[in-house]
Amino acid sequence: MLIRLRSVFAGLPPATNRLRRRGRAVAVVVLFLGGSCQFMPGYVAPKEPVRPAVDIRGRRVAVVPVTIPDDLELDEARVRRVESLIEAAMRDAGYDVIPAVRYEAIWDRLSEEAGGFFDPFTGHRDEALFSAAVDQLYREMEQEYHPGAYLYGTVVVAEAMVDDGYAQWDRVALPYPLWTLDDPILALSLEVVVEDSSRVEIFREAVGIGVLEKPDRLDDLTMVPVADRLGSEEEVARAVERVLAPLVRPPDSAAPSR
Repeated sequence: MLIRLRSVFAGLPPATNRLRRRGRAVAVVVLFLGGSCQFMPGYVAPKEPVRPAVDIRGRRVAVVPVTIPDDLELDEARVRRVESLIEAAMRDAGYDVIPAVRYEAIWDRLSEEAGGFFDPFTGHRDEALFSAAVDQLYREMEQEYHPGAYLYGTVVVAEAMVDDGYAQWDRVALPYPLWTLDDPILALSLEVVVEDSSRVEIFREAVGIGVLEKPDRLDDLTMVPVADRLGSEEEVARAVERVLAPLVRPPDSAAPSR
C-alpha cells in the first residue's frame, strides 16, 4: 500500500505514451533503438553523441522514494532495494545524498496533518490542498536539507521486441525463452529524472530491468510472478548502474582532452 501512496505524490511526469494491447491500457516509456545493431547479452546500445556529465550544484542530491504505476503490483522490499542501490551509487560517486526517508517523512507528516487529499464522498482529490502540501514539502526540504537537485526514480511499464532469442528494449537485450515474436511483450524499465533546486528538469534516462511476460509450457504468454518482476539482483544492479552513468561520471570527464 505504501508504494501506491508514494506514486501519488512523487511528482514524476506521466509516461509520454499510452498504448492499448490485448484490451489493456498500459503506460509505457519506449526508447526506439535505430539501425541494424545486433545485441549481445547485457550490451548497451551506444548513444550519439555521448551525453555530457550532469553537474549538480554542491553535488548534494535528495533522493525521492521510488514510485511505480498504481495498477502494477511489485514486491515492496525489492522496490526499496532499487532505492537503496540508487542512494549507494550516488554516495559512492561522491555526492552528499539526502536519503529518500527524509523526503518521505516530511510528506507523511504533511499528509497526516491535511487529513488526506481525497474527498471521501466523491473520491476526487482536492487539488488546491494537494498543491499546497507539495509546495510546503519542497519548502521544508530546502530549509532543512538545501539540496542541489532532486532525483526521482520510477519503475515504468515498457514494451520489448523479441528477436533472435533476446527481449530488446530501453538499451538492454536479455535472453528470452522464445526465439522471435511478432508482437511486443510487456517489460519493466527504471526511469530516472533529475530536477535542479528550482524543479527544472536537467536529466532523464530509462534502462530496462526485466520482462513482465514469459511463455508457459504451451508457449502462451503469462505474467511473471510478482516476486520476480524486477528481474534478478544482478539485472537490477546493472540497470541502476547504467541509468545513473551520466550522473556518477565526474563533471569534467565530458570535456575533451587537450
